[in-house]
Amino acid sequence: MKKIKLDPNNTRKHGDKNKNQIRESFEKNGAGRSVLIDSDGILIAGNGAYEQAEKLGVKTRIVETDGTELVIVKRTDLKYDDPKRRRLAIADNATAESSKWDFEELTPQEVHEWGIVAEEDDEEDYKQESAPREKREIDNSVNSEKLEEYKELAGYSTAISRTDLSAPMAFYQDQGFLTGEVLDYGGGKEVHEYNIFDPAWKADYELLDKKYDTVTCNYVINVIPLDHNRFELIRTLQTLINEDGKILLSIYGAEDHDTVTARGYQCGWSKSEWKEFLKKHAKVKEIKAPFWAFEIKSKINGNKQ
Repeated sequence: MKKIKLDPNNTRKHGDKNKNQIRESFEKNGAGRSVLIDSDGILIAGNGAYEQAEKLGVKTRIVETDGTELVIVKRTDLKYDDPKRRRLAIADNATAESSKWDFEELTPQEVHEWGIVAEEDDEEDYKQESAPREKREIDNSVNSEKLEEYKELAGYSTAISRTDLSAPMAFYQDQGFLTGEVLDYGGGKEVHEYNIFDPAWKADYELLDKKYDTVTCNYVINVIPLDHNRFELIRTLQTLINEDGKILLSIYGAEDHDTVTARGYQCGWSKSEWKEFLKKHAKVKEIKAPFWAFEIKSKINGNKQ
């Protein structure tokens, strides 16, 4: 049998808290449910459990199946009233909840298909595994090379080619959010029947002379590095909706620290940090969705219109 290997494209993140829980459960309760591998010995499910079991030297046994039967693991040492049985049941659910989705590995289609919700990750264990989270301090002097670097990153041309709807647009359409006249601001290369304005890809500025019942803005604000430019985006969106109109703002939350890749800049704020920022400038209501989403009205906080 080939050596069992972890999935290099695993869609779940296992932070220190999750790993400690799994390891402690193995030590106190023994093994519970089985893990799953493919014919090449690469894990399909149970990456976190197998990793800790291997470190602890837990013995393994492979049961071969072609997927037409359910393999049931029987713990012959446990009775219904055994306290260890209860601890094992709780540990099984707790360890599943303390791992997180890796949105770098998931496609928008998978997020939409499975209704995966991006939850706010405020656990310290994930922050311990990455570089210490620091607020970006930007030198605003005229000769600042860093400011010029950030301005260059703010080109916002991060759109990807699509053959179907993005996860936010598919969700909004399915849930009936896209009412009345709709503008998709920063829609990039979206493929749908609604109006699209994007300064990098579809710069039809005549669209900005109109008012809309619904304005969507998906995964745009998180690629803008500077706070004042984020505010300018919110203010622009507010000028585009009717008095009773709404803005649907979607935010891509993947990391707990800012990142810069070949595809551009991504802000690493948590959901609570985005809420705090948005509430300074707008009346905001969170939307329960398989991604971070907020509904914004036309009024700006602190001002009467």
